[in-house]
Amino acid sequence: MVARTSFVTAGLLSLIAVLVQAAAFLVTVIVGAYLASLAASFAVAGISVGVDGVVVATIVVQAVMLAAGYYLSFDRIAEGRYVEALDPTLVIALISLLLFVAIVPGICYLLAWVKLRDGISESSEAPTSTPDEPAPPGMFTPSATAPGTGTVDPTGNPGPSPAAGAPSISHELQFQLMALRRRVAVVNSLAPGQTEVNAVTERFQIREEAETLKRGVPPEIGVEIDKILAGMRDT
Repeated sequence: MVARTSFVTAGLLSLIAVLVQAAAFLVTVIVGAYLASLAASFAVAGISVGVDGVVVATIVVQAVMLAAGYYLSFDRIAEGRYVEALDPTLVIALISLLLFVAIVPGICYLLAWVKLRDGISESSEAPTSTPDEPAPPGMFTPSATAPGTGTVDPTGNPGPSPAAGAPSISHELQFQLMALRRRVAVVNSLAPGQTEVNAVTERFQIREEAETLKRGVPPEIGVEIDKILAGMRDT
């Protein structure tokens, strides 16, 4: 729950930064057009060219920063790709602050990076599911069957050592699987029969991303992904 709060806060900060950038971009376009027309009205070619060059350069820089902030930071956070959004968010924050491109968005991106880092750290320290997010046995929860007995252990403790042949997966893949479980839990938390366009879109995105993830993982982990999807309600 603490990690989720950090991720939500990071998404809100990134969204604020994008909105401020968009507003600044629109203001730059309007003011730039006015200055360019004002310079042209004096019919002084040198001044007109100089103003036009500055205006175009400013608009281009702001457009690039806006696109980078949206696609590399906010969009990735919104899709639950927190690890992929971590480094780009910091780079955008540093460029905005050091080059004085956008002070307020830069501060927001920097705070978003801090929250992303905290959330990832909290998730890695406690990879198991939280009490309000039960997860099926798999990569992050111990098997319910005691090894060598074939009986169910009510504590869920599989014993002192993992089962032989268990696949070894990277930290980033563990985090992706945990993020997939969290997104499924959020979608399942909607009231039955609730009509929500965003929920339908989220289910579709979860399935699409899960299928993409399965292409590059061992078969055992692919089975685990199928189990996660099987636990997602359609309505």
